[in-house]
Amino acid sequence: LDPPMPAAERIRIDRFERGNALAAELPGHDGLRRIQDFSQGLWAVREVAGRLRVSDLRMGQEPGYVFAFDLAERQSPPVILVPARSAGGRGDPGRALPWLWRRMRGDMLPPPR
Repeated sequence: LDPPMPAAERIRIDRFERGNALAAELPGHDGLRRIQDFSQGLWAVREVAGRLRVSDLRMGQEPGYVFAFDLAERQSPPVILVPARSAGGRGDPGRALPWLWRRMRGDMLPPPR
């Protein structure tokens, strides 16, 4: 067997903004609060096509998450969408599966985006 690689060479971490400033534009929004609680702190808010979208980061991979909801139109102040619109879904398996297979074999590749 080959000697183990140092951890710094085996693990690659990508960082993404949580969107705290965008979340602050929706004070008291019930949908945002519910996702924040439900996701146990693993959430992000970002602007997508002029809307503020909250995502539960536990199910999916950047930038596509299963539980994602458009909460407001980004204006000044934001216009709340009632009801919130589901914006989540599954990623493209044609891109994700070959990447996943290569990662399982040890290739250090960035995820498809």
